[in-house]
Amino acid sequence: MPLRLLQHGVVLTIALLLLLVLTLLAAASLQGAGNELALAANDQLRQQASAAAENGIETAFTRLPSANLSAAASIEQVMPDGSHARTTTTWRGDIGLLPGYSLRRFVGRGFEIRAIGEAPRAARAERVQGALRIEDAPLAFVPLGARP
Repeated sequence: MPLRLLQHGVVLTIALLLLLVLTLLAAASLQGAGNELALAANDQLRQQASAAAENGIETAFTRLPSANLSAAASIEQVMPDGSHARTTTTWRGDIGLLPGYSLRRFVGRGFEIRAIGEAPRAARAERVQGALRIEDAPLAFVPLGARP
């Protein structure tokens, strides 16, 4: 048999193998692009949850002047993007008469603000912030731990 007839089958086999390799590379790049898209979507949802938690903290700060000392105050908020925040403000105690103020007439009230932001697909962010509310000291105020 002439050598030329044997070469026709080899060219077809090499062409099919190259086509198979190119198909596998294309499928792998499509899979990678899909994974990148899912990662970007998850990151966006985490950012939405974080923004909801931060918004909850800011809302709690605006309501801090009227916060109750005996019970925790809770706020539920739904954001326009579908995420929501659950914020709790808890009184943690008095700091006592604050030094450096005239006639020691002011007392510090310590609060803890805890906000949990949630977005679709189980994205969640939690923020905790301390706050100090300064107010006039009652006439008979005795700081915690002080002797009357």
